[in-house]
Formats: sequence, C-alpha cells, structure tokens
Amino acid sequence: MGAHDNSKTPSIIVAVVVALLAHVALAALPVERPRVAPMQRTLKVSMRLSKPRLVPKKKIVPPPPPPRPQRKVTPPPRPRRRALTTRRARRRVAEVAQPKKPEPTPPPEKKLEPPPPTPPKKPVVAKKTPAPPAPPKARPAARVNLHGYLTSIYRRVVRYKHYPPAARRLRLQGRVLVRMRIDRSGKLLAAEVKRSSGHAVLDRAALGIVRNAAPYAGMPTAYGKPSVKIVVPVDFRLES
Repeated sequence: MGAHDNSKTPSIIVAVVVALLAHVALAALPVERPRVAPMQRTLKVSMRLSKPRLVPKKKIVPPPPPPRPQRKVTPPPRPRRRALTTRRARRRVAEVAQPKKPEPTPPPEKKLEPPPPTPPKKPVVAKKTPAPPAPPKARPAARVNLHGYLTSIYRRVVRYKHYPPAARRLRLQGRVLVRMRIDRSGKLLAAEVKRSSGHAVLDRAALGIVRNAAPYAGMPTAYGKPSVKIVVPVDFRLES
C-alpha cells in the first residue's frame, strides 16, 4: 500500500508545475482595452423667464374628529311584581280572619221503633149505683215503620248508579252521602252533598244519580208529615 502511494507523488508534482506555467503564460498576453469617446465639454444652456403663476391656496380642511365611544346604557332593573296587590291582600286577610260558617246540623234521623204494647184493660167492677160511663182515653199515635220505604229508595238509587268515565280513568274512589227531601207523592224536592268523597267528579255523579232516579215511591199513608228527609250513601269502588 505504501509503495503504490510513492509512485503517484512525482506525477502530482508535474501536474502542479504545468498548471502554474500555463497561468503565467496567459497573464503575459496583451489585453485590448475598449476605446472611450472623448466627452464634449461645451454645453449649451438656454434659460427663459416667465411670470410666476399664483397657485391658489388650498383650504386645509381639518380632519373630522374621531367618533366618541358610545356608552352602553344598561336598562334599569325591572321592579319585581308584588306577590299580591293591596286590595287582594286585604281580601285574603279578610277571608282568613272571617270564621267559616258552621254547617247546618242535620236533623236527627228517626229511629224506627216498634209501637209500644197496649196496656191490658182493667176489669170493670160492677157497682150497685151505676156511674156514668167515663169518656174513652185517647191512645198515643203509633210510630210509622219507614224501614221498608227507605230500603225501596236505596234500591232505586243503586239501580241508577253509574261510574263516571273520568273517575274510572283516574282510578278515583270514595263514598258520597247525599241528603234528600221527598214529598208524600215521591217527588224529589231537594238534594245536596252532606259529606264529600274528596273528589268533585264523584260528588257531581252522586247528585246526578239521585236526581235521575226520581220520582220515588209515595210515602206510607200513616206518615202524617208532608215531606221526609233521607240520607243515602252512594259508593264508588273499583273492582281489583
């Protein structure tokens, strides 16, 4: 490897020497410079005077002032609505302070009792001197048994009973006590809710049933009063 490098060294030196000689020879050759035409030194100057022209002055218009920044106007807060006006508040206070009217107490229901037994007659003892006959004693009027009459009215109400569809859909149940007043011929004179079921739909349905079932059977002839008051229960129960 070292002998091969030593053989290349003289050839490199020779090439460098040849390159230097060629460069020197090129530098020794004469170089032609371009001819430059001589500049003419005489210059003709012509001047012409003219009247000065007046240039109208331009009006300097000042630039428009920058626009003022607009202030953000915040709307005032809306006043809160009062819960109740003075008139409504007074009315509500008056309603609260006013005591509720007591419900009219219903007349006591008549208990059906059997008529009292007639006392046995005392034996008349014949006297020697005949006395004038004593006037007959007035017997107390026997009480009329209305049990059968009330049962017939209740059965008639049950026959006309129907469940309102809205209450059935909402699955509403309850019992309504309806107070009725009937005359001797069985005509319904009045009907009202004595005790509510808690649902207005059922209360209205109970009153409608009682009115649709009229007229009722006439009262017994032994009952001397012109009308009778009856309380009838109307039950609304959903079958499970």
